[in-house]
Amino acid sequence: IRPTDADFVNVGAFGGTATDIARFATARVGGNLLLFIAAGLLKTWSGSVLAAVTGAPANAVDGCLYKGRMYAIARDSHTLYGARISPNVNDFSVGTGGLQVDVETYDNESNVGLLVCGHSLIIAKEESLTRLTGVSTVDIKIEKESEGISREVGVLARGTFIPVLDHFFFISEHGPYLGSESGVESLNMKLHGVLDNFDRVMWRDAVAVHNIGRHEIVLCVPTPGSTSDAEAPRFMWVYDYLNKKWDGPHSRSAFGSITALWKYERPSGRKTFMSGNRLGWVLDEDIPHWFQDDTTRLGAG
Repeated sequence: IRPTDADFVNVGAFGGTATDIARFATARVGGNLLLFIAAGLLKTWSGSVLAAVTGAPANAVDGCLYKGRMYAIARDSHTLYGARISPNVNDFSVGTGGLQVDVETYDNESNVGLLVCGHSLIIAKEESLTRLTGVSTVDIKIEKESEGISREVGVLARGTFIPVLDHFFFISEHGPYLGSESGVESLNMKLHGVLDNFDRVMWRDAVAVHNIGRHEIVLCVPTPGSTSDAEAPRFMWVYDYLNKKWDGPHSRSAFGSITALWKYERPSGRKTFMSGNRLGWVLDEDIPHWFQDDTTRLGAG
C-alpha cells in the first residue's frame, strides 16, 4: 500500500515536525472514540475530523490515558501535562481541571515517553524511570529516589517504549530492557557485542512492536555507520519472550528504512503487525499463509 493508492485520503496537513516519531493513544470523549496523535503537536482524529486539543502543550511528543485522564509530555521539558478527568480528556486547560506537574526525579532531564503498566503511569527519561499513581491533584504521587523504578536505566528511543503484557520493553543506552512497576531486566545477552558497534545517536530512531500472536517483540534499529536513516537499511531483531531468545539480524534493505511498527488485528482475529517506511509504503508483516506448508500468500493450495 502506498499513500497514492485509493485507500488513502488526504485529510489535511498535521502541522507537526518531521523529526518526532508519532505516538498514539485512544480515549472515549462524549461517546466517541478519539485517536490522540502526538508528533510535535497534540491532535485528535475522530475518523473524519483532525482537531487540535484545547490547552495541549506545545511540542507534544507523547500522550497516554491513565485512570480517566489523558497525560502528555513535550520535547525538552520535564513537565507532565494532564487533561481534565473523563469525559473531557481532550481539554488540558489548567483553569478547567487540567494539571501540570514537574517530574524532577533523579535529575533535571526532559521526559521522553509515557505508558501504563499495571496500576502505574510510567514516566521515562533518558537515564531514569519513575512511576505516577493517583488520579486527582490531591492524591497524585510521583515515586522517586528509592521508590522509583530505576535510577540509572532510561529510554533512549521513544519508538521502542511499548507495553508487553504486564511489562514494558525499551532500548536504553545500555541496550534492550524489559521493565515492570518494580524494576528493569536486561535483555542484552545475544545483542551485547553487536549493539556495542551501533551508533547510539542513531538508536533514537529505533522502533519496536509487540507481536502478541507469536509472543515476540520485534525491534528495528538503524544500520551501523549510517549518518542518516533517510534511506538507510535497518536490521530487524526478534525477541521470543517465552523462550527468552533473540533471532536475527534480518536485513530490511530491500524495503527501505522502517520508521514505524504497530499492532494489527486481522479480520480473522489473528493478531500480527504492520510497518511503515520512508519510501511511503505500508507493509503487511507476518502474513499467516507464509508460515503454512504448501500454502501460498493468498491462501491457495
